[in-house]
Amino acid sequence: MATNVQLCFMFSTNPNLKMPYETTTNATAADLKEYLLANWPKEMESADLDRLRLICMGQMLSDNSRTLQEYKVRVLDSNPTPVTVSVRPSGMKASPVKKVPGNKTAAGATTGAPANRRQEAACCVIS
Repeated sequence: MATNVQLCFMFSTNPNLKMPYETTTNATAADLKEYLLANWPKEMESADLDRLRLICMGQMLSDNSRTLQEYKVRVLDSNPTPVTVSVRPSGMKASPVKKVPGNKTAAGATTGAPANRRQEAACCVIS
């Protein structure tokens, strides 16, 4: 059963820019990206569907065919659900996601790294 959800898109390269959007939990990641591209802010560098990355509550919405319900996106009562929008720089290829069976976090989510392996992450924001 679809539930209405209020989202707030926040852009990683422009933290003052926010875009509200109301949809249902049946919307796919591709639906969200298409909405964003159709309403792309004039002050932002143009993007395309393949370069958009959406992150909601710490989870990357990388499979365009999955719905918000399948991603288990939380519907907040008092505030819109925040979704961070990041644009992969042009010329940079998407790296495939490798899943390695591993340990679980306190919340029960698999981290993807073996328990005896240190996890590392890197982030680059170019403005």
